[in-house]
Amino acid sequence: MRVKMDDFKKRKHDEDEDDEAAIGVLRRFEQVKLLREDSAKKLVVVEGQIAPESANEDGNRVNKAVLILEKKPFVVDDIEDFVHSANSKLTFVNDCYSNYQLAPSKLNHDVKVTLINPATEKHILKYMEQECFIVHETKEIYNSVTLPLLEEQGFSVEWVHNILDKKAEVDKVIFEDPDLRHGFVLLPDMKWNGTELESLYLVAIAHNRNLKSIRDLNRSHLPLLKNILEQSTRIISEVYGVAPCKLRLYCHYEPSYYHFHVHINHIRFDCAGKDIMRAHLLSDIIDNIEMKSNYYQEKTLSYMVAENTLLFKELKNRGHIDDNQVPLLNEF
Repeated sequence: MRVKMDDFKKRKHDEDEDDEAAIGVLRRFEQVKLLREDSAKKLVVVEGQIAPESANEDGNRVNKAVLILEKKPFVVDDIEDFVHSANSKLTFVNDCYSNYQLAPSKLNHDVKVTLINPATEKHILKYMEQECFIVHETKEIYNSVTLPLLEEQGFSVEWVHNILDKKAEVDKVIFEDPDLRHGFVLLPDMKWNGTELESLYLVAIAHNRNLKSIRDLNRSHLPLLKNILEQSTRIISEVYGVAPCKLRLYCHYEPSYYHFHVHINHIRFDCAGKDIMRAHLLSDIIDNIEMKSNYYQEKTLSYMVAENTLLFKELKNRGHIDDNQVPLLNEF
């Protein structure tokens, strides 16, 4: 027991030191420019830089970084406590109407901050507000343009492998099937605050590292897909009390990172990634593959591509983007 307690104390000490180091990095963030502001979603994204803590650190190299700030959803059960404990300032009074400015004093009502450090140009382009165009990707376009570019320029998925290898986010995993072909890990997505069930957002990440996206799926992967569908809904029902009929399970195409995963969120959660230009329901994916094994190798898939990406430039150079098309604004 003594050894176990010593191990626990050392692990806790290491975690505390890691937390302090991470907070120190955030405090060295310096804003460079605004990438996006969305007043409706109470969200702002800025590009910045993080200087080394000391002159001897990492050759005095300054990292590019992306900082995402968003107002967290209100915790309904804590509304009364929030109103009573917040620092209040009266800003308007007229008859029975009054406005106040409240400064929250508890974490449940604070701003959620996501830091990407170091950030690549791909990260910066992803979060930058830019015009998007619809591309109808045939199997020929995928094989001749998308796939070669993906293999050459794709985002690193090392952070995903860290989760699968239990090197990161171990405490967040709520379920794992360790089978390397049909297994997956289930954990909360960083978009969820972990408390409000109506904004519930989890992700199921396949252990199979050979699967990049739905383009790779065929009949041999049905056990994996059905396992994710059945196990995830069961676990979420048991842990969070949300019925399967209240859950939306889908895959993105194109995905934000090329390691096969499934998004799971409450049907009342209004997130950008659920729209028809990107989301493919897991149940539909299963049905399509059961009808035709190579469905997603043959299917023309439509999605939005942002104008500042290498994929857009390559598609446009090859005549797959219509110059007269009315652009859309991107969402992430």
